[in-house]
Amino acid sequence: MIIFWYLTRRFLSFFAAVSIALALLFNCIEFFEKMLRLRTVSSTALLQFFGLSLVPNFFDLLPIGLWLATCLLLKDLYQRNEWESLELLSYAPRRFFMFMLVMGLCVGLATFVVYERSVASLVFHAERFKQEHLKQGSSQKIVNRWTELDNNQFCYFNVLDLETMQGSDLLLIVLNKS
Repeated sequence: MIIFWYLTRRFLSFFAAVSIALALLFNCIEFFEKMLRLRTVSSTALLQFFGLSLVPNFFDLLPIGLWLATCLLLKDLYQRNEWESLELLSYAPRRFFMFMLVMGLCVGLATFVVYERSVASLVFHAERFKQEHLKQGSSQKIVNRWTELDNNQFCYFNVLDLETMQGSDLLLIVLNKS
């Protein structure tokens, strides 16, 4: 049981470090790309957008972080010669891979629950902020997009031209308590 907690702690530390580093790297790249392309937008608007999009980007990159954390754990076990110790304790490789499968499923389930409960609304706010503040100079056409209009009101459109106020394939969904 001690081996399980030891491996869990190391795996989760690798997972957190890699996922946070990937999200920060992705946001930095996107920040500098947008800063070069959008000259009319203030840096505070860009920082606000990236503050809104940091958590959704973190959750989008979690599968890559999970895979990289698994590779890093295997590499670390091999470099520290702990893999042989696990084999002597009859923990590797079959039980180790079962452990990795369980960890992946637990992290995936927790990610799904957190994403559906709180991050999905943050994605809508980031997209709305991007459409209002960062897409000013571009052609005001939105293609194939779900948008949250209000609490419990969602809209989908295939094409929406904001200059002529015309669009196609509009779907409006209003949710109520019943």
